[in-house]
Amino acid sequence: MILRLITNNFGWKVLSLLLAVSFWLIVVGDQDLTTSVAAPIEYRNSPRDLEISSDVPYRIHLEVQGPPGHLSPGELADTVVVLDLSNVDSPGEQTFDITARNVSLPVAVSLVRAIPAQVRLTLERRIRKQIPVEPRFAGQPQSGYRLLRTEVFPPAVTVVGPENRVLQLTRVETDPIDIGPVVSESEFRVHVSIPDSHVRLESPGTVAVKVYLERITENKPSNAKRTVRH
Repeated sequence: MILRLITNNFGWKVLSLLLAVSFWLIVVGDQDLTTSVAAPIEYRNSPRDLEISSDVPYRIHLEVQGPPGHLSPGELADTVVVLDLSNVDSPGEQTFDITARNVSLPVAVSLVRAIPAQVRLTLERRIRKQIPVEPRFAGQPQSGYRLLRTEVFPPAVTVVGPENRVLQLTRVETDPIDIGPVVSESEFRVHVSIPDSHVRLESPGTVAVKVYLERITENKPSNAKRTVRH
């Protein structure tokens, strides 16, 4: 009896089963999945005379949803968060919401949320300033020698950046200069290091540092007897 029920219209039953499985695979395959991507921030229409002085994240963590075929690393590789600064016309703070409107995503992929959900920027007036260059040395002179003097050319460099950050700079240093091998004088071409990442050299390049060393002379005590006059 059971065998007859199984074998009766066996072909139609197998076909129905295959259709049901195929339909289930189609439904499951069409279900959206959720994943995350770290997207860089792109600033557009930046004011010419203003600069960002606040520390901001380089990337925004985005939680996105869409069909599996659209969520591969290759499909999401061009995802970027766009912040439009065209409405910023004066120094101060400006807060930007991270929404679907300023996130570029592939077709059929939607934004679930962004972390952080907002980015707050502080913008300041861009200024230039001449900053003196101070050489920085590594190691010590050879035994019997000492550093006499240094010459730097140019003695100052022009830096550019947000006003408050530039005004806080009183000097910039060179990369370390090893004076261990020097016994008289020598010239080095070295880069200048700026301690604030928001400030930059107007014309990147190197400076020349000339160092002068001298031999240390020891004053030996005299063995001659002093004549005492009465």
